[in-house]
Amino acid sequence: MRPALALVRQAALQPRALQARPLLRPALANVGCSHWARDYSAKPKPPKEPPVEIAEETLEADFFEEVEIEADPVWEGEEVSEGVFMSAMPVPDLDESELEEKFVRGRGPGGQAINKTNSSVSLLHKPTGIRIQSQPTRSRAQNRVIARQILKERLDLMRARGELEGIEPSQPQSADPATMNRKERLAAEARTWSKQELRWEKERRRKQNRKKKVNKRKNKEGKEEAEAEAEE
Repeated sequence: MRPALALVRQAALQPRALQARPLLRPALANVGCSHWARDYSAKPKPPKEPPVEIAEETLEADFFEEVEIEADPVWEGEEVSEGVFMSAMPVPDLDESELEEKFVRGRGPGGQAINKTNSSVSLLHKPTGIRIQSQPTRSRAQNRVIARQILKERLDLMRARGELEGIEPSQPQSADPATMNRKERLAAEARTWSKQELRWEKERRRKQNRKKKVNKRKNKEGKEEAEAEAEE
């Protein structure tokens, strides 16, 4: 029984194999025909003709030594860098006498790409006490323009809200430090200076006080030595 079943299965599968084999032949024939048609149906390229020389005496034309072209200032205000036109950033109209500008070391994420040079711009508007610090790029010139743009936008917003009424441009709005207590003085410094600048100021005062103490101690020791020598 088992050999008979094997023969039946082989007979059942054999027609499928015979039917599957002829299907490959037309495909191969089509591929060969397509290659033959592509190779022999290409148009022949015309031969290159030698250049024709024309004598200058046969030409009739008018030549100009100088040509002047007038057009609208399309590229006015543009800055050229390595053959590429770059849009020049407009500088806002602000009174420079009312601004106090400092260049400090950048801080925040970015590593040496930002915090390597003193390219961060700290801009103070004296009449209002607004302080802007800008460090989006490593270029000090670009940071200066960006800081002024931010300050101008903030001043325009305050002017639209009516918050600039009564503030004279030449008179800064600040209280007398002698009449302020410690809390008010720290709040005023926080509005005026950045945290990094406050740290630098504290470190400067600490070094100055340490130097004063050293000088005072030296003067005291010198006086004691002079008195001891006088007693002897």
